[in-house]
Amino acid sequence: MRHLALYQAVRTIAAQGSLRKASELLKVSPATLSRQLAALEQDLGAELFERRTGGLRLTSVGELYHRQFSDHLAQMQGTRRTALALAQGQSGVVRVVVSPEWALRLAPRLIASFRVDLPRVTVHLLSRDGPAAAAALAGEAAEVALVAGAEAIPEAEVLAARDMPLVFLSARPGAVGTDRLISADLALSGPDLRLRALIDAMAQARRLPLAPGLVLPGLTDPALLPESAVQVWPDADVPDAWRWAIRPARGLVLPDLPLRVVLGPASAYQPAAQRLASTLARGLD
Repeated sequence: MRHLALYQAVRTIAAQGSLRKASELLKVSPATLSRQLAALEQDLGAELFERRTGGLRLTSVGELYHRQFSDHLAQMQGTRRTALALAQGQSGVVRVVVSPEWALRLAPRLIASFRVDLPRVTVHLLSRDGPAAAAALAGEAAEVALVAGAEAIPEAEVLAARDMPLVFLSARPGAVGTDRLISADLALSGPDLRLRALIDAMAQARRLPLAPGLVLPGLTDPALLPESAVQVWPDADVPDAWRWAIRPARGLVLPDLPLRVVLGPASAYQPAAQRLASTLARGLD
């Protein structure tokens, strides 16, 4: 506080060009202001003002002191604003684990609505599924998760859970029945995705001999696959441009894919992560 008061004195004297005028504005006596200035000049080892015809003017040392202290104050004010924004969840960096089944359309759409209200928050998406997603939250590599599945995550809080319907996609018109599912043109995601585990479980329950002819890393543009290929994917993550390829099921009932919004232990230090998780949870309603 003492240094701030001294800087304000120097700034006022420089602006007024007069010790007397500056003392009137600062509501101190000229003698008191003169002693303060002398003490500061003694600490710095140099004079801050020189007398000119028009009044007091800053010396080169005085100009340097004025400029550097002004820059320091600006930095402190910036730090104060940043700290306040972080504390209120208005800025910061949030890491979100997203299952591949939700990374194409659903997650970006929900996060975009969050960024409209909080544009100063940076969101980093990490593609993980199943145990890898749980490990990222538990190891504090991410604060929030939008995942398929139900792995237990220590110290994590499930904010929302919803079962999402699956759909068939194919470039060939017509309904999808058992005959097409057991053909060599069946296109499924890799065995490491929760979606594939659900489809395999459904096939086993119905004694369908599924043998995918194509194994895909994720949802693929139906126009780029063989015409007879059949993909299975969550309806909420199918882009609008590809919805022409959604086909009705014939004699088949697809299981739903569980979707959860999870707040990890690292979110305790990141208010913006808590606000993002709340936005994601509301987006599932």
